[in-house]
Amino acid sequence: MKKGALFTGLFLLSVILVLGGCFDGKDDDISTSGGSGSSGGDSQTVEESIAPVIEEAVRTGDLSTCDDAAGNKFDCIKAVAVQTGTKETCDLAGPLANECIKSLAAETGDLSVCADAVGTTKENCIINAAQAKLDTSLCSDLSPGALSICVRNIAERAEDEGLCNILSGIEKDECVYNVAILTSDKGICAKIDGKLKGLCESKF
Repeated sequence: MKKGALFTGLFLLSVILVLGGCFDGKDDDISTSGGSGSSGGDSQTVEESIAPVIEEAVRTGDLSTCDDAAGNKFDCIKAVAVQTGTKETCDLAGPLANECIKSLAAETGDLSVCADAVGTTKENCIINAAQAKLDTSLCSDLSPGALSICVRNIAERAEDEGLCNILSGIEKDECVYNVAILTSDKGICAKIDGKLKGLCESKF
């Protein structure tokens, strides 16, 4: 299978997951590792019915195709925006514009798409971009709580407990603990300074 076809197939799978509710679109939550659940059978039927429309829109980049997606027009526009990497298209995604920006940041690692976002939408957007790039320096301007989440997400994805050194105290220990458990490496537990060290070592 050619790379282009494979990429399109994987992207369309992510679209189905988005439409099924597997990605968090709430602006009052800061991104954390992992999904947020799945949808029921009724939405699955809707996903299957609009998938060909979204596939065609993504393949051609033609937003007018999304008119045939009925009540899922904005989902279709969002899919095209993420595929083409254009923030301007996200601006056309109506109530899904914020979700679109965050998804675009996660897909491209482009911090500039977060520039016009505000509040927790902006923080989520920055976290997504930083995680995509595995670059903790992009987390530096976040609020303390969001900074901790950003660094932990990157350390876990990179499987590098050294990245946790940006944090301090219990937040650093939690970050190191998570990497130790994720990598099944008991030796990493020794780098925990607090009470979590014993708990970490007891897991092996």
